[in-house]
Amino acid sequence: MLRGARLTQFEAWQMQNTLALLPAETAFLQASLSARAEREAAETARQRRELETAQQLAASEKQRAETEREAAQRLRRRAVWLAGALALAVILALAALFLGQQAQQNAAVAARSAAESQSIALAAGAQAAQANNNGDLALALALAANEIEPAPAFARRVLYDAALSPGTVRQIVTDGGWRWSLDVSKDGRLVAAGDDFGDVTIWDVAIGQQVQHLAGEHGDAIGDVAFTPDGRYLLSSAYDDQLILWDVATGAVIWRALNPTGDPNLLNISPDGSLAAAGTEEGVVTLWDMASGKLVGELAGHEPAWQVLPVVFSPDGRWLASGSEIGEMILWDVPTQSLRRRIQVIDDVLFSLAFSPDGQTLAVAGKSGSIWLFDADTGALVGELPGLPDWVFAVTFSPNGSKLLAGSRDGAVLVWDVASQQRQQTLYGEEGWPLNVAFVDENTAVASYNNGNLRVWDLADGRQLQSHLAPGFMPSFAQSADGRLAAAGLNNAIQLLDLTTGETHHTLTLGDATSLEENNATALAFDPSGAQLLSGSGDGRLILWDVASGEMIRPLPGHTGFIHQVAFSPDGRTMVSTADDRQVIVWDSQSGEVSFTYINPTDVVTAVSFSPDGRLLALGVGTTRYVADFAYTEQRDTRVLLLETATGEIVGELRGHTGPVTTVTFSDDGRYLLSGALDATLRLWDVADRRLLRRFDGHTSGIMAAAFDHDGVYAASGAQDGTVIIWDVATGDLLRQIPGHVGVVHLVAFNANGNIWSAAEDGGIYLWHSALDDDVLRTWLTTHRHVPPLACLQQIQYGLAADCSDD
Repeated sequence: MLRGARLTQFEAWQMQNTLALLPAETAFLQASLSARAEREAAETARQRRELETAQQLAASEKQRAETEREAAQRLRRRAVWLAGALALAVILALAALFLGQQAQQNAAVAARSAAESQSIALAAGAQAAQANNNGDLALALALAANEIEPAPAFARRVLYDAALSPGTVRQIVTDGGWRWSLDVSKDGRLVAAGDDFGDVTIWDVAIGQQVQHLAGEHGDAIGDVAFTPDGRYLLSSAYDDQLILWDVATGAVIWRALNPTGDPNLLNISPDGSLAAAGTEEGVVTLWDMASGKLVGELAGHEPAWQVLPVVFSPDGRWLASGSEIGEMILWDVPTQSLRRRIQVIDDVLFSLAFSPDGQTLAVAGKSGSIWLFDADTGALVGELPGLPDWVFAVTFSPNGSKLLAGSRDGAVLVWDVASQQRQQTLYGEEGWPLNVAFVDENTAVASYNNGNLRVWDLADGRQLQSHLAPGFMPSFAQSADGRLAAAGLNNAIQLLDLTTGETHHTLTLGDATSLEENNATALAFDPSGAQLLSGSGDGRLILWDVASGEMIRPLPGHTGFIHQVAFSPDGRTMVSTADDRQVIVWDSQSGEVSFTYINPTDVVTAVSFSPDGRLLALGVGTTRYVADFAYTEQRDTRVLLLETATGEIVGELRGHTGPVTTVTFSDDGRYLLSGALDATLRLWDVADRRLLRRFDGHTSGIMAAAFDHDGVYAASGAQDGTVIIWDVATGDLLRQIPGHVGVVHLVAFNANGNIWSAAEDGGIYLWHSALDDDVLRTWLTTHRHVPPLACLQQIQYGLAADCSDD
């Protein structure tokens, strides 16, 4: 068949020609045309279908696009929502984190606050226990109060007070039984005590360990024990009527003797070790030869119906005192075995007698709750120590005779100052009665109790490392830069002291003056090398001294009134002095010439200090001498002035004190200045900015001395009330408060070890153990104090345990 262009040509030829086609040709042409028509119809149908399909597809795509657009919009909306939700989640997460951290912080703060509250409560309990003389409980509570880190300043201060106050060194726990008897060897090394089972035990005092147990020889309770003066032997008496002499080293019995007048009660051995005396039944004192154990005398003078309890030889061995159950004391002449004097002290039991080391005083204690002091020569009553709460079982003098030690039935161990007859200490600790007491040395004592235990007491103030007592009134004091030398103004003289030995090197006499005040050395200062001393007096005299020779180098005339303070510059080339004439005079130390004079127009300059570089002088202003004595109360200038030493010009002033400024001092780096005043405050200043940084409150009277430690971490101040306070410079916390002086404290100074020197007008010069490092204090405690555990009820009482019944 014809197709395409060929068919089109043939169709057109037919239409243009009249030539008839053969039937076959016509049929062929018709068939070709029919086929083309079919194809065109099919093509048209196909195109229609494709159009319809395209239209359907377009509609479908349009629908899909709309659907996708709507989906996209939904996704965008969801994305926005999700983004918002995510942002919210992040915010909530951050908020939760913040709140969690805040909650943790709040919980930590709450926990810290609770711990601090408990610490302060424990410290307050310790302070109360200390006030009640229960040092053991005070120390245990103070240690518990300092378990948190860092401990509150109040808890640290209470621990310091509890730890270094007189207290128990160690407790010697035994198996029970009353221990009426007690003696300490003359060298202080051993302590012996007998019990009511008939045994005698000897301990090493220093470590509290048993070194000898003497048992199986006595058949009844021990009445007393006594070491021989050389410490080699121990004499014991018991209610089996026996006396036994023991070899301390081996525990062997040297001799035994039977007392002819019944139970031997208390014993005493003569100072030369030749005789022993025993108070016995039937009112008799028996005398024994220590070498042989033979009876050499019976002193019968007391009422036979009553027992003789205490007996004691005088220090020279010439006299023997004895006391009875009916309060009678007899003084015997030992060589002649005759009665010298009889004194009816009380109408009840005399438990103890003691001669003073010089033999001049005889102390008597008994059931009435008093201690009597008699003149040993005349028998006259020279003192009575009253007010004791209960019976006094034992009394004894310290080795140098300055203290008197006693044990009372109320459980107290008491210490008196003999000269003033004033009680110094009352010590509680053991649950029981101190039946006997003895000195180990001047500052250590031991007591035996009715519960069988022994307790070794430290009677010294552990804060006090050194002490020097200058005789008389001391209105001024200075210390050399190396801390070795000191100068003390004493009336019309200056004593140059070596603080390492306590010896006086020179006495510098100021000469005659018309009054005591004019004679006084009112101001003192060493130069940095310690070779020269500058002194000022009440009459305005200023003198430069050579320390090595004690000779005057030159007088420095210029002042016309009471000199308050003098100082050397750090390089030693310049000196400064201030006086009631309102003058501040700066001197050349080599030539003695005046470099310049500053006259304060408003008031007296009472305090002065050079900055470490020597460029500034700090001046404390205010009339102090008469304000302190309440004879002059007008209030005038109370500033701190800063003066430039190169020009003599005032370059700054520090205002804030409300009372006359009495002391000023720079820190070692020169950045800070401390000032103290009669307003009882200490203030810390920034020197460069001329601004107040901190105020320290704690003294109850005017501050007269202040000092920084070498690192500027701590500050110390001394006041008119006799106290020394140590402060934390950064926080203002009061860390240590040290009583001890009577009268105005003139000087406080840190030494190289961080301990504190202080000196006061009472003549006392002390070096105090400051123990500012808590670890140092705890180390000291382990070797110097006995720390008992808190009992169950005490733990509950102080909130340390809810229930410790199973402990």
